[in-house]
Amino acid sequence: MAIDPKTAYWTGALVNMALIVALLFSGLRAIRSGRVQRHLRLMISAASLVGLFLLSYPAKLAFLGREQLELWSRYHVWVLRFHELCVFCLVVGGGFAVYRALSLGLWNREGPVRAMDTRGHRRAGWTAIVGGSLGILSAAYVLHGMYTR
Repeated sequence: MAIDPKTAYWTGALVNMALIVALLFSGLRAIRSGRVQRHLRLMISAASLVGLFLLSYPAKLAFLGREQLELWSRYHVWVLRFHELCVFCLVVGGGFAVYRALSLGLWNREGPVRAMDTRGHRRAGWTAIVGGSLGILSAAYVLHGMYTR
């Protein structure tokens, strides 16, 4: 049984998103145990995987085209739209967390950082984690639909 190239692409994208979320949770664990440099490395790795996807998507559109959503059930299309919202939250939350970390110089500070200073960074990070986690679940459902079509 041959797999449609678009389905293969989205399978790889799901694996990529799972790796991103795994890195986010590992980074959360690292920062909670006070390992700032490890947290930074894990977040850079996650951001790099997001960037890899964002670069691959225009190539996918150019070579494989868009999905034929008119062939999808209404429910699968709604879940896809929810998934896209989750990815948006992942990207915007992660982007804002990076912005806050850079603006506060969190990666090279000496001594403790006041919780008030990092509140925006933490909230943005949690937005990325929740968006990514819900994104994996919704992507798995949409991908299941692609495999059964």
